[in-house]
Formats: sequence, structure tokens, C-alpha cells
Amino acid sequence: MAKKTILIVGPTPPPMGGIATYVEDLLKSDLNKKYDVVHLNTARSLPIKKSLVKSFLLFSKNVFKLLCSLLRNRPKIVHIHTSSYLAFWEKSVFFVISKLLFSKVVLHIHGAEFDLFYNNSSPSGKYLIRKILNIADVVIVLSKSWNIFFSEILDDNKIAVIPNGVYSSKFISKKITLNKHEHIVQVLFLGNLVERKGVNDILSIVPIVINKFQNVNFLFAGSEEVSGDILKLKNECIRMGIERFVTFISDFNNDDKIRLLHEADIYLLPSYAEGLPISLLEAMAAGLPVISTHVGGIPEVVEDEVNGFLIAPGDCIGLANRIIELVKNSELREIISQNNKEKVRTKYDWKIVANNIFNVYDELLEYQNNS
Repeated sequence: MAKKTILIVGPTPPPMGGIATYVEDLLKSDLNKKYDVVHLNTARSLPIKKSLVKSFLLFSKNVFKLLCSLLRNRPKIVHIHTSSYLAFWEKSVFFVISKLLFSKVVLHIHGAEFDLFYNNSSPSGKYLIRKILNIADVVIVLSKSWNIFFSEILDDNKIAVIPNGVYSSKFISKKITLNKHEHIVQVLFLGNLVERKGVNDILSIVPIVINKFQNVNFLFAGSEEVSGDILKLKNECIRMGIERFVTFISDFNNDDKIRLLHEADIYLLPSYAEGLPISLLEAMAAGLPVISTHVGGIPEVVEDEVNGFLIAPGDCIGLANRIIELVKNSELREIISQNNKEKVRTKYDWKIVANNIFNVYDELLEYQNNS
């Protein structure tokens, strides 16, 4: 039997990012064994993001590529990865074109602030958002908490809850040791260096932590969304007198990322809004104890005091206290490390996630054959 064609619409690295990582991992899964896969890469570099003209030209080029792919490959399903705000409206154009050319469409919502995007939209904007979501054949959301939100604006029967995943074996360290650093405890933040992720909160508590322990280094690994943001953060460190305890890395590849995770002892993600961050799952797969917040799907992954710690967004004192607790207790770090590796392996490995996505595809294809 001939394999059905699936068109995946979404970015892959570079640049690094949650959606790009997800789409790249999906394309590396067993997808090609079951289906004929076509990919439309919508990645946008920082120089293009900073230019309205370049962004429009790239968008127009991608629309043309989409039309060509739909007419040439005749995919049975178009799987569109989107988030919120402008990205949602851009991908909505791809959505409409795909529906007009008779493909089934899966909308995969990755946005951490989709609720704010919807609630802050005008009445006509809200109507259009609801209309697009309800015309989609399936809407994939990342967590049970997001399912609750989307069920208020969308037919429940169209929602599929599928969490993000990681290839857990890729993050297993070959060095098994209780203390990776004899003298320095490495505290890692991995993600876009933006205020929503709690970057400023982390900087604010560095003096509290180093007042207790001098053997701690805070490593921020991620890209800036606005040119000059990293320089501002570095200048803030100088102003606070903490620059020798803080390191910034913005240029790294996937292998570098894995190495950074293996070299770290504690992972921080004190976000104010999230879907289900892949970086968190990667840190857990690498065996890092995590400190994060009660937002999005994070509480469904991190059980407080079992495989990490959860604080309220903006609770800087709580953040500092939890870091101090982990810095001084290497045995606790090791216990949480084992819990995290086991949880990701059994619940969030890509083999499990991919099968859930394939089930969505197969149900749509079966419906097509019967209609």
C-alpha cells in the first residue's frame, strides 16, 4: 500500500528554539517509515526578524512554496506548527490555503501566551481565532492545563493533548559521578534571554546565593530577541558586582547544548508563561534537578520536591532558597537526577510522543477513506 503524504509546516534550527527543536525531532522520528514526508521550513533568522520588509518577503516566498508543495505533492494532511500573535496570523494564511486545496489540517499550538493573545484581541480578532481553530481538523495542545483553556473556545472533540518530547537517550551522560564539579556548582539557564523566562529574576538573586556560597557559577545559554539585550545583562552584572559569578553563551549548536547540560548541576526556568518547554524536558533527561514555576504544563511534569522544585513566578526569595538548598546538598541533587531521567524515559521520550502524533494522523486518514 502506498504511503500517504504528510506536509510538515514549521521551522527547524538554526536558529535554536523550542518549536524548531520540536519540528526537527519530529522529522527525525519514525515519521518517514509510515508516511511520505514533505517539510516546509519557516525558520526566520534574527536579521530577518528585525526587518519588516525582509519578513514580508520571506512570508511571501513561503506562501508560494506552500502552494507549489500542495499542488505537486497533494498531501493528505498538513501539520502546521504555530504559536501566538503574528506567528498565528501568518500560519493562518497557510491554514486557509491548505483547507482550500482539500487537505486535512492539524494545528499544533506551541505558544506560551496564547491565552493572553486571545484575551487581549479585539472582538473581531477573537472571532477569527475561534473560527480558524474550529475549522481545523485537529488542534494539538501541549498539556491538560492548555486543554482547559482551549475547550472554552473550541469543540472538545477536535483537541488532542500531546506533550512535547525529547530523545532521552541523547542526553544520557557517559560520565556517571555524584559531583561533576569538585569545586564549582554550575547553575544553568537555557533558553531565550527574555524577561518572560525569568532571566532578570535569576540575576537579582545571584548576590543572595554567592553570599552563602562562593563556589557557584550562573551560566545563561541562549539567544537575545532584541539586539543588545545580552550587553545590557552583562552591564547589569557589572553594576551589581557579580560579573565573575555569571557567564553568557549565545553561539552554540545542539552538541554544545548537550555538553552544557552534562556539565551543569542545577537547571533554572523561573518563567512567567510557558506551554511545555522542551528545554525543561532536556534538562530532566540529562538528570538535572530543576527549579521552575507553576505555569502552563510545567506542574504536570515537575512534582515539587520529587523531581524538582516549583515556585510562584516572581518569587525571587523562594528561587534563591531552592538554589541554596540544592547547592549544599549533592545527595538531594543525585536523588532528583535519577527521578528526572526515569520520568522522561517513561513518559516524555519521543517514541511515545511520536506514536501519539501518528495516532492523530491515522484517525484523520481513516476518516478520509471512509468519507
